[in-house]
Amino acid sequence: MKTASIAVLGLVLSVGMIGSTLFGQPASAETKDNRLPVVLDGTKVSPNSPKVDKAKIFVEDDKAQKQGVVFGFSSKAKAEKYLKEGVSPIQKETSLPISPQQGKPSPTATSSYFFEHAGFGGSWFSIQLGYASSYLGSYWNDRISSLSAASGGNWTILYEHSNYRGKQYWLKSGYSRSNLVDVPDGSGGNWNDKASSIYVY
Repeated sequence: MKTASIAVLGLVLSVGMIGSTLFGQPASAETKDNRLPVVLDGTKVSPNSPKVDKAKIFVEDDKAQKQGVVFGFSSKAKAEKYLKEGVSPIQKETSLPISPQQGKPSPTATSSYFFEHAGFGGSWFSIQLGYASSYLGSYWNDRISSLSAASGGNWTILYEHSNYRGKQYWLKSGYSRSNLVDVPDGSGGNWNDKASSIYVY
């Protein structure tokens, strides 16, 4: 009986090992997380840390890009202290439906560009400085994967929900983010396909 049970156990172990390698990596291999580390209220933490969930506002500027991080703030007051400015009041709400554009855009310093795919690929649309969209519409809602911020302004802000609600991602003017998968969202995920409203100023 001992021989039979050992043989069965050996068969189970063999099948288990074959199953873990037949469909790609061995079961012990981990998927690489490319999300940027977060400096949360001044303390650097892993994007996997539960502390990141406290962040309400994420900021990417020249200082963050040099350090290879994104700054996270648990409150609007802490973000504004870092930014040394409040958000300018929205002057103009775009009333036009945001339609997907094809081909390559001809960038200007007065518009931010938003793309359907990583690497600035797929359909795109733009929003001029001083304009905002309280809801991106059925096509663009939760569909932005990369963006380029207007170089002539201050910030391009993505909001998690319509009407400028929820978590925020701020990208400094003149900067680009080729893949929003790299930016943690404070909910255990990332900013890819997450934005529902936008403000450019």
